[in-house]
Amino acid sequence: MNVFEGSRTAAVTTGKYFDELELGTEWVTVGRTVTESDIMAFCGIGGDFNPLHTDEVWCREHTPFRGRVAHGPLILAMTLGAFNRLHILEGTSVAALGLKECNYRKVVYPGDTIRSTITVTGLRRTSRGDRGILQVTVRTLNQDGELVQDFVYVTMLSCAPAK
Repeated sequence: MNVFEGSRTAAVTTGKYFDELELGTEWVTVGRTVTESDIMAFCGIGGDFNPLHTDEVWCREHTPFRGRVAHGPLILAMTLGAFNRLHILEGTSVAALGLKECNYRKVVYPGDTIRSTITVTGLRRTSRGDRGILQVTVRTLNQDGELVQDFVYVTMLSCAPAK
């Protein structure tokens, strides 16, 4: 017998509903230090073994960088993960709709610590009325306060249940 048969478990909702959000609301994520292991794991997951990410000596000899650098999409994934740790979307997110204007501004090296600021820059209720589209602008900085990546993230959220 399936352990879920006959079970009526309510969805856990700790996130914000669409109607609880306001333009200009801002959150800051925790810091996250990028490790060599993170970079190598991402090489394996994505299949990108470019020497930019795997060969310290090659980078120093053939690029303007002081050594290997993290993949731009790795930093994007870490940033979205840190956003999820804020639990803003937990239990209220219906669907991720996309990324816009994703820019890799500065390289991230192993040992760098990144932190992001997420700002609500768009709110639009859907035609159904029970959901809304949330747009946030995300700015990721390194430990020196330098912008390393920025993008716009768009997702659909549930509205609060009628009382």
